[in-house]
Amino acid sequence: MAIQAEPFQVGQALVVEGTVRVESTNGIIRVIEPNSQIFLDDHIATGSSGAVSIVLSDGDGTQLDLGRMSQLIVDEDVMGGIPPDLGDVAIETDLATVLLQSWEAFEPLAPIDSIVPDPGESLAEDSGAADSIAGLDNSPETLASSDSNDDGVGSIDDELDMANFIPPPEDAS
Repeated sequence: MAIQAEPFQVGQALVVEGTVRVESTNGIIRVIEPNSQIFLDDHIATGSSGAVSIVLSDGDGTQLDLGRMSQLIVDEDVMGGIPPDLGDVAIETDLATVLLQSWEAFEPLAPIDSIVPDPGESLAEDSGAADSIAGLDNSPETLASSDSNDDGVGSIDDELDMANFIPPPEDAS
């Protein structure tokens, strides 16, 4: 069993006078009315008393008018060579061309030696970060010495002078 692709809509009948027949690529004949869809490769025949005005979905609002005794196959020649929705492909092709042209100017990453600092260097010394930290008192009296045994865990006796401790006021309510 062959798989049939969905028909590609190329326009819509705006005005229809008399009888206008359309034969699709699968052989189905239909009489069109205003707002009927027109597909790629449709064969349109107006007959002796028919006329139709079709607005193409090409983005420009192109209008195709057929008078009486007219026949037309709506193919790629009528549509301007390419179906209207291939514009995205053209944009992608242009983008690929620009990328390929700019490839010659592409420079790989710098050698790793120039990116990674030497482990023997201290970046803090170069920046002055060791000398002062914003908002902190960095005087020698407040900084802990390197021989401190402070493990970060203290007791009340270590942190508070209980003789000068003033308890919070009691709630009067």
